Amino acid sequence: MELMHRPEIYDGKATPSSAVEFRFLFPRGLVCPCSKRGTIFTTNCGFKAHRKGSTHNKWLSLLTSDEDSSKLSENSLQEVRLLNIKNTELSNQVSQLTVKLNKACVENDRLRESVHVLARHAVTLQHESAEEAEAEAEGGDRSISTMLRNLLPWKDTRPNFHYDLD
Repeated sequence: MELMHRPEIYDGKATPSSAVEFRFLFPRGLVCPCSKRGTIFTTNCGFKAHRKGSTHNKWLSLLTSDEDSSKLSENSLQEVRLLNIKNTELSNQVSQLTVKLNKACVENDRLRESVHVLARHAVTLQHESAEEAEAEAEGGDRSISTMLRNLLPWKDTRPNFHYDLD
C-alpha cells in the first residue's frame, strides 16, 4: 500500500482553465519546477495565482529558449534527486515513528490490563472485608474500631496499647 501519491511535475505546457479540468489533468496535484519550495498545488485557483508570478514567468522564458534548456533540465533533475532523498528520509522517519507507536501501544495495553487486575483485586478485598464486618456485627462481640478496621483494611484503626502482665 502506497501511503503517499506523488504529484505530477509541471512541464510548462498544460494550462487548465477550470477546476474540473485541473482535477482531470492533475488528480494527485502538481509541483512546478520553478518553485524552490516544492509547493504542491491541488487547486486550479492556487496554481493560476502561481502562474501570474514573476518567478514562474522567468522559468517559462527559460523553458522557451533553446540554449538554456539543458541547464533547466539539469536543475530539474537535481531537484528531483533532492526530493527523492527527502522522500526517503521522511519514509524512514515514518517507519521509526510507527515502530515507537507500536511499542507504546503494547506497553499501554499491558498497563491497562494491570490496572484492571488491581481494580478487580481491590473490589474483591472490599467485598470480603464488608462480609467479615457484617458477620462480626451479627455476632455482637466486636467493637466499632474492629469493624472499621475490617472495612478499611489498609488503615489500622486499632488503639496502640501495651500491657505488661507481670
